[in-house]
Amino acid sequence: MIVMSSHGDIVLANAVHGIPHMIGEGYVRSIPVLRLSEVARMNIRHRIRLGFNYLISDYWIGSNLEEAYKLGKLLATFDKDHYDHFVVLARICYQLGRDDEAIENYDSAIEVCKRDKKWNKMKKPEDPSIEEIIETIEKEKKRKFPRKKKS
Repeated sequence: MIVMSSHGDIVLANAVHGIPHMIGEGYVRSIPVLRLSEVARMNIRHRIRLGFNYLISDYWIGSNLEEAYKLGKLLATFDKDHYDHFVVLARICYQLGRDDEAIENYDSAIEVCKRDKKWNKMKKPEDPSIEEIIETIEKEKKRKFPRKKKS
């Protein structure tokens, strides 16, 4: 059991787990300036990805494609190492009629997959290989854009 000796200890403990914690009382509060460990940074990035994915899905399901698009762009810019962000953004762009941008995002997803040298080593036996994921993305792209040349 961890005993917290002060409010500062709680802030630090939460930061390590990727949970931002405000300091101050009342209406005006702030996030403390902290030097984060690599683990804390990783946890915060993970929580941001999850939060963005929830919001994107919510806007998408609610037919607010412009908000889903804005958040999808931010997430793809923030976290360029996850192919799925680009696939989701490509699907949203397709629905918005932004075909060239959709194709660019499918291509970005494929490039992210090609750069991922750890996928096949780290995946579970039931997970698809990186080659299967690339093939699935390429098929989806071709199905949506049968007349467009490969970029």
